[in-house]
Amino acid sequence: VSKRFQEAEVLARVDTHLQLRNMQLHLEDLVDERSAKLIRANQELRESEDRFRATFEQAAVGIAHVSIDGRFLRLNQKFCEITGYSHDEMLEHTFQDITHPDDLETDLDHLKRLLAGETETYTMEKRYLRIDGEVVWVNLTVSMLCQESGEPEYFISVVEDISERKQAEQALQEYQQRLKALAAE
Repeated sequence: VSKRFQEAEVLARVDTHLQLRNMQLHLEDLVDERSAKLIRANQELRESEDRFRATFEQAAVGIAHVSIDGRFLRLNQKFCEITGYSHDEMLEHTFQDITHPDDLETDLDHLKRLLAGETETYTMEKRYLRIDGEVVWVNLTVSMLCQESGEPEYFISVVEDISERKQAEQALQEYQQRLKALAAE
């Protein structure tokens, strides 16, 4: 038994199905395009993270991320070499623990100024107490990373071992003092 149909209705239905199929194909293309963009963005992010990690880990200076209360959050191998502590041992300490007592107050004053927004960074020469008890002179530069809200998140510390320079300065001073003493005789 054949059923009667309206030609206009059939054409409208076919047109609707063709439009739906075209929309489906267009949406699939959009999804493929956005997926490709997301894959590229993720790859670029991984590459950026790899570059950051390599820069952080392979820097010729010590680098540490330090919490607002002074705990070490992240540090590179060079920082560990300068202080003589292992990575895990450093994570159990604060910068206050390893700072020479004669330099701690000055360091804390600088941090207060940084936290108060009076300065964006500071640099100072200070001493760390190595795990073996030796004193190591460093040139310390500290800046602060803040959250979007403006709240301090952590400090970024860059440390360069200047012990050899300090020893040379001390030797030069002693030499100059001896020369003065000899000249006075």
